Amino acid sequence: MTHTPSPWVYDDDTATVSSERGVSVAGIDIENLDYEANACLIAAAPDLYQALYDLTNAVIEDMDTLEVIEDKMVDAASAALRKAEGREP
Repeated sequence: MTHTPSPWVYDDDTATVSSERGVSVAGIDIENLDYEANACLIAAAPDLYQALYDLTNAVIEDMDTLEVIEDKMVDAASAALRKAEGREP
């Protein structure tokens, strides 16, 4: 299974989350009070997936130590979380 390639961004004017190539991924119900938070979480989905995938694989490959988790993985995970929370990655 594959998903639309990232990055995904939220467009407040159209209330949609789309890929950088303009492929619509989701429409956002702006009547919902949490619509901006929902849009940020949806837009961050590919980043969150990749960060979790990388971290999980690093731990599985070397269960004896967490030193295998590279700074870039932690940075990617932190950036994905900031994006999901509506803050700049």
